[in-house]
Amino acid sequence: MARSLSKVKWQKVSHALSAFLTVMIMPLTYSIAYGLIAGIVTFYIMEGVFLLLSRIFGLATPDAMEEKAKEVAVEKAENKPAEVFADDEA
Repeated sequence: MARSLSKVKWQKVSHALSAFLTVMIMPLTYSIAYGLIAGIVTFYIMEGVFLLLSRIFGLATPDAMEEKAKEVAVEKAENKPAEVFADDEA
C-alpha cells in the first residue's frame, strides 16, 4: 500500500492533502472506509473551493499558478543565449 504513495501528485495541494488524510485516518480509526471518505470528501471540497475562487474572484488555482511559473521559466530559457562549453571542443 505504501508503494502507491510514490504515484501521488504531491505538488498539487488537493491531491497531497487528500492522500495524506486518507493515509492518516485509516490507521487512526481502524477503518478503511473512513479513510477513503475523508480523502474523497477533502479532495472534492478543495477542488470546489478552488473552482469557486477562480470563477468568482478570478484567482488562479494552485495548478494554474504552477503552470504559469513553468511557462515563464521556459520563456526565460528561450531568451537566454546559448552557452558554449570549453569541454565540448576538446
